[in-house]
Amino acid sequence: MVKVEVNCLVKTPQNYGALFNRLASIVARELKPGRLEISVALVGLGEMRRLNRKYRGKDKPTDVLSFEGVNEIVICFNQAKQQAAENKWSVKQEIGFLFVHGLLHLLGFDHQTRAGEREMFGWSGRILKKAGNK
Repeated sequence: MVKVEVNCLVKTPQNYGALFNRLASIVARELKPGRLEISVALVGLGEMRRLNRKYRGKDKPTDVLSFEGVNEIVICFNQAKQQAAENKWSVKQEIGFLFVHGLLHLLGFDHQTRAGEREMFGWSGRILKKAGNK
């Protein structure tokens, strides 16, 4: 079973709930983590900076944070817009990439080593391709 709760704390041009549900369903089908219940929040730069400072000791905004104990993903919408422009793709594609990245972290993937990075980004690419988001 896959359940995604979306909390949008900033104004966005569209609702990303369907995208998150589609991506989570693909992750569940491909990686078989069992029951998958997650919460995702879209926040602004100030809130993301506050969270990054509190939980990672870094006094700057970041693009995505994952909290394993509560299965929560927080995405900075403003950072996603900026990165989408830099990557020359849509905001929706960047939001999808950040969601999958955060979800893979919740499932225990990490990119601290070269091998971990290859595995994590390999899965990200396959999942996004299956969703038609890349």
